[in-house]
Amino acid sequence: MDSFDIRAAVAELQELEGGWTGKVYQEDDRLVMRIKKDKVHELMVHSGRWLCLTGHRESTERHPPTFAMTLRKYIGNQRLRSIKQHDFDRVVVMRFSNGYILVAELFSEGNVLLLDENGDIVLPLHEQSWSQRELRPKRSYTFPPERCDPFLLHLSDFQDMFNRSGSDVVRTLVLDVNIPGKWSEELCRQADVDKHASAASLSDDGVRRLYETMEALLDRFRERRFDPVILEGNGAADVLPVPLSIHQEGQLRRCETFNRALDLFYQRDTREPEEEKKGNVERDRLRRRIEQQQDAIERFQEQMAAARRRGDAIYASYQTCEDLIEAATGEDETYDGDVVWSYSYPEVTAVLPFQDDEVEVTLDVRKNVPRNANAYYEREKKIRDKIEGAREAMELTRRALEQEEIPVEEERETTSEETFWFEDYRWFLSSDGNLVICGRDAASNEEVVKKHLESNDRYVHADLHGAPSCVVKARGADGKKRSISDETLEEACQFALSHSSAWKQYASGRAYWVTPDQVSKTPESGEHLPTGAFVIRGKRSYMKCPVRLAVGLVSVLGERKLMVGPPRAVAAHADELLSIVPGTTDKNEAARNLAMRYGADVETLQQQLPPGDVSVQEGQ
Repeated sequence: MDSFDIRAAVAELQELEGGWTGKVYQEDDRLVMRIKKDKVHELMVHSGRWLCLTGHRESTERHPPTFAMTLRKYIGNQRLRSIKQHDFDRVVVMRFSNGYILVAELFSEGNVLLLDENGDIVLPLHEQSWSQRELRPKRSYTFPPERCDPFLLHLSDFQDMFNRSGSDVVRTLVLDVNIPGKWSEELCRQADVDKHASAASLSDDGVRRLYETMEALLDRFRERRFDPVILEGNGAADVLPVPLSIHQEGQLRRCETFNRALDLFYQRDTREPEEEKKGNVERDRLRRRIEQQQDAIERFQEQMAAARRRGDAIYASYQTCEDLIEAATGEDETYDGDVVWSYSYPEVTAVLPFQDDEVEVTLDVRKNVPRNANAYYEREKKIRDKIEGAREAMELTRRALEQEEIPVEEERETTSEETFWFEDYRWFLSSDGNLVICGRDAASNEEVVKKHLESNDRYVHADLHGAPSCVVKARGADGKKRSISDETLEEACQFALSHSSAWKQYASGRAYWVTPDQVSKTPESGEHLPTGAFVIRGKRSYMKCPVRLAVGLVSVLGERKLMVGPPRAVAAHADELLSIVPGTTDKNEAARNLAMRYGADVETLQQQLPPGDVSVQEGQ
């Protein structure tokens, strides 16, 4: 980005002033800062290269680096007070409500620095030193050496620069006036001035024409009259806040904002050359994971067969095992007779004959023979569940690998970057189109009721302590009124139940719904209600529901979203779905696999999944 690019990008970004900053993500020299104003925007800063709003943040499984964590600590949940270009330099300064400052240097190797309210460096992305500047923690930050700002230049100053210059016209514009190269050539073309002519010998009329042409260009930036374009074709590629006179209409792809043009251009320009290499790395990683999962399944199968064999061996030598349990009542001992065994309370270890072979078993003297055998059968069952979970995980990995092997020119359907207000909570659309929201924690439980429970809505809660509060809106995601059917209430009850502790304990359970006037924050005399808790008065309408959810891509207000909800609701809106039931796969691992499959954000999926281990299955 040159200085004009930054001027245009920052002019548009000033619409974010007053917004609240959220998390900061980092991948190498790329930072993405979430800013919420009306909706969530993602501001990308690539040190030394570019700054723009992006819709292409890559999800990462890595723990955030130190610099990102430092930014989260100091500027997270702060208002963005201002974002400005420093003079006419390639430096952007963002100031926050707590006095902290973020400086993005977009020249040379670049840097991003967090400053405190006194202008001292808290932490730089990279430590750097020059003869006049030192960018290290606890040092006072100094801007790069000041250069000419053409926006403040008067005609007399402009004339003096040309009179003193020992270079040609275009070099004088670049080096002295601080107009980037392509813009300097554009000024020469529009002013009809020979760019190779000596600057000092240029006539007063020529200098005046050049100055007036420059002022006309600068006015477009002062007044924000941008016409963002991406230059394509004939081997040329560039992105511009306004097109140049040499460009043909057929070369130009127009965009609604310059930030959008920057995002589209730089994602293509900087990432596509790396795509094949990144794709190979990702495919290799997935193949290694499949091998590891296959090895784990084979080990589990061996352990399962061994557990079954030991249980069968105990029953095959029933009387011998009974005698061993009765005999093992004294001091620790070892006996080498017909059956080799040893005793150390409370266990007897014996080698039993079984199917022309020998099997070593451990007997608990506190249990009888059947209970000892059943202990091995229970172990076999648990290992079988592990195998099932490992197979499901391997299948998801295989699908992810298949997706990675799709040719580049084919497009995969992924989720949209557009964020809606209800995505701050757990949510789904019922089969009838009603919006249902559910708290994620005590604070959001309090919020969904106090902010979003209206007179025609319904309140839903699982019949378990600590279950989340759920609100069924008498509206759709578009805000239009919708009646609340029994089917929608049943789906909401299943949703609330599945996000409660029932997920880890039961196959089914009960949830209830009530009207808003039955929900109160006023406790009985002498009692206290913690955050997120409410008093329900009057009759409750109970429903029994299975503990089960599903996930699928759905269309919401023209955007593609990954929705986690009751299977019937997901099936009503998605072309295909995956069922989510209690299982043995860690929910974070499942979230990573699902995010990879659908192109979704891992962190968002982790928040939408139920509270416990899961099993992901095809269909309902």
